[in-house]
Amino acid sequence: MIRSFVALTLPDEIKRNLATISQKLSRMGLDGSFPKPDAMHLTLKFLGNIPENQVEAIEEALRRASARIPVLQLKCRGVGAFPNADFPRVVWAGIETVPELSILHRRVDEELATLGFPPEDRPFSPHLTLVRLKGRTNIRLLKEYLKDNAIREEAGSFSASEIHLFQSELRPDGARYTKLRSVGLGSLPEA
Repeated sequence: MIRSFVALTLPDEIKRNLATISQKLSRMGLDGSFPKPDAMHLTLKFLGNIPENQVEAIEEALRRASARIPVLQLKCRGVGAFPNADFPRVVWAGIETVPELSILHRRVDEELATLGFPPEDRPFSPHLTLVRLKGRTNIRLLKEYLKDNAIREEAGSFSASEIHLFQSELRPDGARYTKLRSVGLGSLPEA
């Protein structure tokens, strides 16, 4: 079985900018885990454990989902928290939603549902995880930061031309992600 998810990757410049924001959060002394900037990605769908022999069918589903979706022009802007700033569990950098990204997400969900993956039951909220909080240490500092910087922080704009099926291996030093398949946006499925 392969632990897997579908995501968009980020260019190095965006990762560097996110690392700068993450360092600001780290200096607050928050009790949490900080994903490595090199591993940051925009998850479209978490699949969980899949059998190896399902990879090809998932790739074909991603081809159908991405057909006629143009290259995405995305902007990483804003910082917030789930479920909210008063009781944060995850601190994130936002991705401004463009219609094509929402359509791609919906199509990925629909195509993978035909393979038995349950559709999402919550609205799509594109984000990049900066911190997963484990405790309430220095939450007051975080709340002040979010109040002052929620909209102001920007990591930049970028283009996304492919979606990827990733394998996720959980390790003591953090998760390691390996691309299993990549599908270009706008590519048509083979007849």
